[in-house]
Amino acid sequence: TFEWPEFEECYCPTKNDDDFAEQYGCRAEEKQLEMDLAKFPVITKEMVTKSYEALIDKQSCFVHYVIKNNRIYAKAYGRFQGFKQYIDEMLVSLARRVRI
Repeated sequence: TFEWPEFEECYCPTKNDDDFAEQYGCRAEEKQLEMDLAKFPVITKEMVTKSYEALIDKQSCFVHYVIKNNRIYAKAYGRFQGFKQYIDEMLVSLARRVRI
């Protein structure tokens, strides 16, 4: 099981990734994640534009995230943006625990 510290409001990111991984029992390698991400070695502006154009006619949304200095910035594109809230909350929660 995965348990967060008691205080969700605490902004106390660990400075060391290894400390975070040990504290939360993270594995050194995530084979499935590595296989999934290997399909996208580079993401170009053209790829994003093409994806956006494919989605814009549908009732869809995609979100461009930038994480800079452990702050999360997001720009949503598309009509329905409700699911964005869950990813935002997950990223903010993670940023409270470790520098990303």
